[in-house]
Amino acid sequence: MKREKWVDVCKAIAILAVIINHSSGVLYFSNSLMLLSCLNVSLFIYLMGITQYWSLQRFKGSYLKRTLHAIKRIMVPYIFSVMVFDTVQNRGWDFLRIVRKTFMFDASLPHYYVLLYIQMLIIAPVLYEWVRRISEKGSHQSKLLLVLTGFIIVFLFSVFSIKRTQIMEVYGGAKFLFGGSYLIEFYTGMIIGMLLSNCGNKTPEKKQAYFFLVAGGIGLIGIVCYIIQNGFSLDNRLPFAPGINPPGLILMTYAFLFMMVMRYLINMTQDYTVARVICEPLTRLGKHTLYIFLYHRLFLDFVLPDYDNMILKWIIFPAVMIGGPIIIEYIVQWLMSGMKTLYCRE
Repeated sequence: MKREKWVDVCKAIAILAVIINHSSGVLYFSNSLMLLSCLNVSLFIYLMGITQYWSLQRFKGSYLKRTLHAIKRIMVPYIFSVMVFDTVQNRGWDFLRIVRKTFMFDASLPHYYVLLYIQMLIIAPVLYEWVRRISEKGSHQSKLLLVLTGFIIVFLFSVFSIKRTQIMEVYGGAKFLFGGSYLIEFYTGMIIGMLLSNCGNKTPEKKQAYFFLVAGGIGLIGIVCYIIQNGFSLDNRLPFAPGINPPGLILMTYAFLFMMVMRYLINMTQDYTVARVICEPLTRLGKHTLYIFLYHRLFLDFVLPDYDNMILKWIIFPAVMIGGPIIIEYIVQWLMSGMKTLYCRE
């Protein structure tokens, strides 16, 4: 299956939201902008659920080997980033300290996401088998019943996870078994992946697509206005998730509506030149989100000097926080390729 453009665009928007969120107090002082950028990780988890379903649908072989291989693929850049962060932060290289930070996922605040990602990879085959069986059912009533049953089970487990589990002392939902309420988003992503796969990833007929786009857009505008006015105060009153990390009902709904509106908007406008000009760089950026996530705080916290000129800061800071990690990505890939050639040749 070819890469879906809207998925890469949404990943790019999610990583831009990460940078905006983490730049609060540096590039801006608007509480509303900070709150609206909180959709970043939720958007990533929804998208991960979708792409994991498609990936597992194509996969033939041992789930254990696949999971271990996927974990290895993220652990290599992660361990390298821990070494870089620790060396820069402490101006020296301490092997035991690096090992401890690697296993504690606390070399920098964003590194918690690696632990969350690994947990999603581990649970992915279990959820996929459930969703696959749903897709094989004949009647719509049976499918709907199983989807709702899955939501109830995942919801109850998420509540238990948040209230009764803790893997380690890290930031956000990663500390809870299978991410707490992030598991609901991941399962939802898999359901969406199944539905899109069953319809061949085609955009519905124009009238139907316009209806979904308008309805989703109205819902999105409504929840954006609510967040600007009230933040995530409702989630703090519900006996579930605190609101941001792990996400509560408001943030999950916000990220879901944003993703679906973007999907319809991108697919319906992809033949227009203006849309292609906007989406093309975002599509490319969406392929580099891992390294930007891992390294943007390195440049924000240790490299970039402070400027009094806010216009200059808005130009330089995002450019360096995006460009720097991409350069590191190419360097790491070059090093890994060279090591593989050197040590694996006969």
